[in-house]
Amino acid sequence: MDQEIKIRSGNSSSSIFQDALYIRRKVFIEEQNIAPDLEYDDQDAVAQHFVAYLGTIPVATMRIVINKTKGHLGRVATLKAYRHRGIAAELLNYIEKIEKTAGITKIEMGAQLTAIPFYEKSGYTSFGDIFLDAGIKHRKMFKELI
Repeated sequence: MDQEIKIRSGNSSSSIFQDALYIRRKVFIEEQNIAPDLEYDDQDAVAQHFVAYLGTIPVATMRIVINKTKGHLGRVATLKAYRHRGIAAELLNYIEKIEKTAGITKIEMGAQLTAIPFYEKSGYTSFGDIFLDAGIKHRKMFKELI
């Protein structure tokens, strides 16, 4: 990659969140045909939103909602033109380090089946049955931050 990845975070009233929504709209609503009312939820208001930038271009996003010592990762998306470059992996690693420092001991998520190999490379483990979320097959995953 020619440009350095810069990662920024913010809450739902930040410009970071607006960049996250742009990425989510492109990936989930336009590409995966998820209805907007399923994509945007009440968790956005309480989540910490992270966006990876190449220069000034927002290219990947994730959010995390903290409950005591556990984090729930969600809305992980990378713009199509920027996939398979290690950007999401770098963003995930960054979030894990931040949360571990803050005392979070476990991260959980519901991962789309097609994304499970990506998370497994980062040390996540699948559990439970396959379930549908917004009409897409998912499986729960977790990672202990030790």
